[in-house]
Amino acid sequence: MYSPAAADHFVVCCEQFLRHSKGRWAGQPLTWHEWQLRDWVRPIFGWITHDGLRAINRVYIECGKKSGKSTFAAAVTAYMAIFFGEIGAEVYCLAGTEHQARIVQLQVEQCIRNSPQLEPRARIRTGQLIQWPQTDSCIEAKSGKGASGFNPFCLVMDELHEWQGATAFERWTYGSVARDNWLHLAITNAGDDEESVCYRQRSYCQDVMAGKVADPSYYGKVYSVPRELAEAEIELVADGATDLPVARQTNPGLGTIQRESDLLTDIRQAIRIPSNMANLLRFRYCVWRVAGALEWLNRWWDDCGDDYTLDDLQGQPCWIGMDLSSVCDMSAVVLVARDDSGVFRQWPLYFVPRQRAAELRKYCAVEVWERGGYLTVQPGNTIDQLEIARRICELCETHDVRGLIYDPKEATLIVRYVDEQVGVQLYPFRQSHENYHEPTDCYEGDIKAGVMRHPRHPILTWQAKHALCRETTHGYRKPIKPDPEGAPHKGVDGVQAAVMAFSQARLYQEDEVVGYAL
Repeated sequence: MYSPAAADHFVVCCEQFLRHSKGRWAGQPLTWHEWQLRDWVRPIFGWITHDGLRAINRVYIECGKKSGKSTFAAAVTAYMAIFFGEIGAEVYCLAGTEHQARIVQLQVEQCIRNSPQLEPRARIRTGQLIQWPQTDSCIEAKSGKGASGFNPFCLVMDELHEWQGATAFERWTYGSVARDNWLHLAITNAGDDEESVCYRQRSYCQDVMAGKVADPSYYGKVYSVPRELAEAEIELVADGATDLPVARQTNPGLGTIQRESDLLTDIRQAIRIPSNMANLLRFRYCVWRVAGALEWLNRWWDDCGDDYTLDDLQGQPCWIGMDLSSVCDMSAVVLVARDDSGVFRQWPLYFVPRQRAAELRKYCAVEVWERGGYLTVQPGNTIDQLEIARRICELCETHDVRGLIYDPKEATLIVRYVDEQVGVQLYPFRQSHENYHEPTDCYEGDIKAGVMRHPRHPILTWQAKHALCRETTHGYRKPIKPDPEGAPHKGVDGVQAAVMAFSQARLYQEDEVVGYAL
């Protein structure tokens, strides 16, 4: 049931005891705009159960930058530690890095230092710990790594889209089960990884708010628009428009917290400096997947999805490309078929050792992929090439496979086995930019033209949407990982294997079949 008094308690505590710490409102009482009361405060703090406990325990808020998220997070942090009345409340400000976590922590400190009623009663270690002796409660900044031994009453998770992996998120959130009125608040901008813990929370939030999932303890607000609407408004601004109705949907504080003129300046600058466009779309319009990979395959990939099975490709000429890991990473085998109309269809197979799968679980939906039959998880800690060779032989026996395209550096065992068992034509393909260049260009062109189809395979789709295409100083292009050091889990094995298979598939019906350099 809804309790106006419960919501008003949060509002009154903020107005009477907390002060803004920076900007044009610095030193003024912390009050809330009507849209913040409507969308954030009243739903989160007003709903209670019939036995008086908090009804909303988990909250996800995603909106554009400079919409007051950090101020709200700081207020929630202080309220849950100081005013709610929980004895021994442990309140943690969390983020992907400890430095980011301290941003909210420092804002809470300033709110307390600016309050003549609170400052004398609190014990503050700047940037690290705030203690409230009256209830033996504390506020502490932590990175999203390692959560053993904590019993959090409230978690305020900042910039969830920057968190690496789901393990830390799960450890922290499971630590509150012993509390009655616990609260987890996640605030974030849009990200660029649809397999991230942030995107999973976002998807769950949207399902709950749309009524697809019944979870009365979960509340969320996603201020986002489709990319097409955002780009249409940007084009209007380029033509001289000054009204921003789409941006108001993703920036609820536009006109109250932030000035429309500032956003217009950002849009005009991005129009003149295209490299700024990705950040504008992500941080102002909450459009996901706008990192560097977007302009290569991402914009056209979904339009190439098709409903077909592996059996549907029987009788069509096919080629198999394989990108193998050296020891323990994910390996991909992709079959590319061509029909009489010149349309290509891909069918990927993925393999990974069990030990590596356990590591990837922190970053990707490995269990979902395995249960769905999209990923073969092999025993042990190294790739079983013999199993991959057998699967390739099965494809050769059931389909009209015209060639196996492989990297001679990694595939000796598989090639020898396949050659002995089925005798398919072999095409060595060295992993150089020169070899990749022409088929990469043609693969990209067919994706844009809609004649390179895919079966909406979740792993291939995930990889295609974050794959980059690097160009050398000589103009040669090749698909590569987006960030080998910062995000080593983001492989492009399937994309590379597809391009390798396509290197021969595209030559079908020509007079001469061209091999590639050893």
